[in-house]
Amino acid sequence: MIVAAPFTRFLAIVASALLLLAASASAEGFCFKCLFECPKDDAYGPACIRSVMPPWPICKFRNVDDFVEHAKDGATRCCGDDLSACRCPKKDSPKFLERIDDWCKGVASCGCREGDEDCPGDNLEKLVNGAIEETE
Repeated sequence: MIVAAPFTRFLAIVASALLLLAASASAEGFCFKCLFECPKDDAYGPACIRSVMPPWPICKFRNVDDFVEHAKDGATRCCGDDLSACRCPKKDSPKFLERIDDWCKGVASCGCREGDEDCPGDNLEKLVNGAIEETE
C-alpha cells in the first residue's frame, strides 16, 4: 500500500502530460513550443493584445476573441472617472489607478471585428478619452 500513492501520482502526471500533448497537436503535427505560447490573432494590434491577454498558462484557457470580449465588458465599468461600477477588488489601490488608463487605451484599440453587431468600440473609445460619462 505504501507504493500505491506515488504510483497513482505518477499516473496522474502522465495522464496530464498526455492531455496537454493532445491539446497542442495541430494540423501540421505536434508542436512542443506551442505548449508555452499564448494564442495569437492578427486581427488585433499589439497594444490590444498586451492589454487583454493574461499571462501564460491562463491565456491557454480561452481564445483571443474571448479575452477581448471580456476586456471590453470590463472596460465599460472600469474606464473613465467613475469607478463605482468596476468589480475589480483592487480598484482603489495605487497600482490599479496607476495602470488603468494604459489598460483602457489598449482595450479601446481593439476595435471591432467585421460582423460584430453589438460592439462597444466607438463608445468605449469616447469613454477612455473622457468624452462621455457612461455607455449604454
